Amino acid sequence: MLVSVNEVANRLKISNRAVQIKCKREGLVKIGNQYQITVAVADKWANNLEAKQRNETEHTPKSSHPKKRTPTSFSSFVIIFLSVVLAIVLYKFYTNLDAQIIDAHDTIKRNDIGYKKQIKDFNKRLNDAHDVMHQQEIEIQYLKFKDSIRKIKKL
Repeated sequence: MLVSVNEVANRLKISNRAVQIKCKREGLVKIGNQYQITVAVADKWANNLEAKQRNETEHTPKSSHPKKRTPTSFSSFVIIFLSVVLAIVLYKFYTNLDAQIIDAHDTIKRNDIGYKKQIKDFNKRLNDAHDVMHQQEIEIQYLKFKDSIRKIKKL
């Protein structure tokens, strides 16, 4: 006699899809879009499920009272001590970083003043070079003019 997927699922208390997967694993034949599950196969699955549940209940230890860990005064003292040491180390680290930041700002200011002086010197030298070039351009124009007058006189 054949049993439907729904009946097996209700008997084993699992989903229809789980029964279909079991059928596929067992290699059961599918006719008319329905698995051909016999009563013997359904009984075998039910017996395997019951045996599995019994084994799980036998292997799980039953304890009436869960273990509670109470912190000891020594562990509390250690935690407090480590917290204080950590706070001191962090404070020292912070003050050291603060001092380094202040030193870096002072160095930047000193370098900034030096760079500004260099910029002024370079700007002055650049202006002097522009003046020299301008004077030379005027002299070149004067010499060209003088040369052109000589050529005109020769003619």
